[in-house]
Amino acid sequence: MFYHQANIAKVIGGKPPVGQSIEMNVDAQLVPEPDNPHGTHAISVRVNGRIIAYISKDDDASYWNDIGRIAASGHTAVTTARIWASTQRPWDGRGANKFESRVTLVLREPNLLTPINNAPTGTYSVLPWGGGLQVIKEENHFDVLFNYVPPSGVGMLLLTMHRGINRLKNGTEKQFIEVRLEGERVGELSGATSGHYLPVVEHMETMNVLPVAWATIKGSALAAQLTLQAAKSTEIPDEWIIGPATTVPKFVPHSDSYTIPPTYQGELPTPAAAGRPPTATISTPSSFRAAPQASAPAAGQPKVKRGTVPTDEHRKSSPTMHRLAGVSMIILGVLLGGILALIPGIGPLLCIGVIWLGIYGNIVRRRIAKTLEAEASSGQGTQPSSR
Repeated sequence: MFYHQANIAKVIGGKPPVGQSIEMNVDAQLVPEPDNPHGTHAISVRVNGRIIAYISKDDDASYWNDIGRIAASGHTAVTTARIWASTQRPWDGRGANKFESRVTLVLREPNLLTPINNAPTGTYSVLPWGGGLQVIKEENHFDVLFNYVPPSGVGMLLLTMHRGINRLKNGTEKQFIEVRLEGERVGELSGATSGHYLPVVEHMETMNVLPVAWATIKGSALAAQLTLQAAKSTEIPDEWIIGPATTVPKFVPHSDSYTIPPTYQGELPTPAAAGRPPTATISTPSSFRAAPQASAPAAGQPKVKRGTVPTDEHRKSSPTMHRLAGVSMIILGVLLGGILALIPGIGPLLCIGVIWLGIYGNIVRRRIAKTLEAEASSGQGTQPSSR
């Protein structure tokens, strides 16, 4: 049906010139359609309310349960959609020009989109996604983990991280990281691995914020393994440290089926054409996003944290200039701080304050630069690049 092609053309800002192609990334909402008469597991891919494709019939049944759970919980699944489009003349030079498009979604494997458990109550923040690190001694807590092994044998969990102390035979005390699942201890990290996370856990404890990490559980009726998927202290970006807490929406409990509201839009008033509608293929991501419906991001809109929305004045300078300005702020802060430190009594405090202002100014400038680069790559404020 050609109306999908028309919607894709609107999303990318119009069909590319003849002989050229366009490729761009946009934020897309995945909407399950339980009332779709053409498929029992139809999942539409929408940008700003426009349907640009459907997850292919080879994949939709596999993703139906997780995406349905998100919808039943009152949220919308949001992911990155990579759109490729091209306009070409017919090979024989006869007839109308041909507009072609392709949509590729960035999604994890089925059963890994939503956590089996809900996030803890109280103030918490989820560490950025990172490479997998094995949790040890989980075999001692299989009585707890057994209840969380999904029928598929693999799933996602949200674990909390806590500092513990091991007392060695010689009386030496050594800190380590203990991981808990809904308050129950389910394992710990080795001494070497704990060292990668102690700084961030200690920092969050001083802020009265509970550290939470993604983890993969893999198991059966006999055993289970946990793999922590959290960025190390040295890998965590400044934006996460000084920005608002990263939270996960609350989901309804896991089930074989969910109550999902009707969302099918029906046929648009354009003539149907032979052939299948555009379908979206799947690629593997590095992170997960699920956004509340009330604040679903606009397509192509870069994610920015409070205080980093660039103004027209910011856009007059390139991202490189903003980064250089940030470095200059640190240098000026150090130089001015050194002078102020000579003042008797209050000098050291003024020195620390000025240096901190320089560091903070550098962070803000880096965040503005990153946002401007995101705008440029998504086509925000400029025409999409063509090849």
